[in-house]
Amino acid sequence: MISIILLALLIGIALTMLVWGLSNKDRFYQYPTLAGAAWLLYVVPQAIGTVSNPRKIPPAALEDNGMQIALLMCVLCAGLGFLGYVGGKRKPVSAVKSPTHYSSAKLFVAGTVLCLIGLSAAYLLAQLTGGFVAQFSVGGHYSLKWRGAPVRYAFFLKLIYAGTLLCLWSLLSRPTLLKGLMTAMFCIYPLALTVFLGRRTLTALLGMIFIITFFFVRRWAPPRWAFMTALVLFAVGVVLGSQYRTHSQLGADHSKLREIDIPRSVHRVVRGTEYAEFDFLIIGSAAFQRTKAFGLGTGFYNATVGQWVPRQIVGPEFKNALMIRLWPDAPTTKDLYGWSPPYGTFATGSLNAFSEFWFFGALIYFLMAMFYRHLWDMAFHQRNPAAQIWYVFLAWFIPISIIQSLVILPGQVLYLLVFLTPCLWFAQDTEASPHLVSSRVRREYESRAGDPRAAVRRGTRG
Repeated sequence: MISIILLALLIGIALTMLVWGLSNKDRFYQYPTLAGAAWLLYVVPQAIGTVSNPRKIPPAALEDNGMQIALLMCVLCAGLGFLGYVGGKRKPVSAVKSPTHYSSAKLFVAGTVLCLIGLSAAYLLAQLTGGFVAQFSVGGHYSLKWRGAPVRYAFFLKLIYAGTLLCLWSLLSRPTLLKGLMTAMFCIYPLALTVFLGRRTLTALLGMIFIITFFFVRRWAPPRWAFMTALVLFAVGVVLGSQYRTHSQLGADHSKLREIDIPRSVHRVVRGTEYAEFDFLIIGSAAFQRTKAFGLGTGFYNATVGQWVPRQIVGPEFKNALMIRLWPDAPTTKDLYGWSPPYGTFATGSLNAFSEFWFFGALIYFLMAMFYRHLWDMAFHQRNPAAQIWYVFLAWFIPISIIQSLVILPGQVLYLLVFLTPCLWFAQDTEASPHLVSSRVRREYESRAGDPRAAVRRGTRG
């Protein structure tokens, strides 16, 4: 009964967040909307499946109240995230600030450099499998052992997405045929990762780059029905991802794609007849509740070291020495319950938060929401170009912090700081007159003084 009550609370909070976001188009890309969609369309179906089929969870984990702990943690993370964003009063923007002006040409140059670096890394990664065709074929990309050179190349490959954003921003600000052709060319490799390899998180990143950039630069947002449909389709895509990529690669039997039973696959999740990341949350939460071996923040530090310290340069011994392990002898889920997470699965954000700070870890989502609210105010209300560009990238971390890992976020933010900050510094137009270059921004801002949503309503359809 307690599990059902907690599940109902989670559904209610997630629905409230999503309804809040869909009520106005300027809320489509704010924290409650993206987080609410992640909770409702990803976590809730898995939670329903596990609650309806608890037999797949080790009995000892259920006896340790793993189900109730997991659901309560999700309720706290979702609720505090929503409260952190909508709670309190927003300070009215009483004065127009002239934001730093960025040269469209310089932004495109910086974006092109990032894309070329990323594509060079993509080329080197493809050579490990025999070339691009081999990489996207059966036995190519997914046969790589992700250590050493593949990890090194993948680190720089992600710059394609940062570069694509800057190029797209420049294109929408001052369109030219050359910019359009080059931006389209830079999108070919990311689209290939989607079409042939079914990379779901990278697909979401590319999609969010386009739709949020259009929103900030052109003040365009899709109709509500289209936005909601896109969210549902991506949620279904997450469920079907493993089946899709099995038959989508070159050399595979593509006719099998038509045999994917979408209703049956979704039904298996809701009925809990197969493994889901929510199972990991239940069993992991029960284990940490029993052992009290909480990381106290070391998980964030260790994940950042893992992302940034190259083992091939410093050596495995030195890298391992940098890691902090508070409880090296703590029993694992295998020791306690005879269960190990399947290969390729991961702990979700809720489990990361719980494993670090117990239930107090939910406050991380409260603080994250406050940060996103402040960044949104700078990007939307003050029309600060730097804040807008940063928001486009960081918005991707909102669903990622829920459906994937939370501890990797500091390292990912550091990645953006290292590579994106110099680009924005380079793209500043120091020779332009602040008054002249900000006059359009000033007029748009003043037109929204009474109603911040006015500009969005004028620039959107549906």
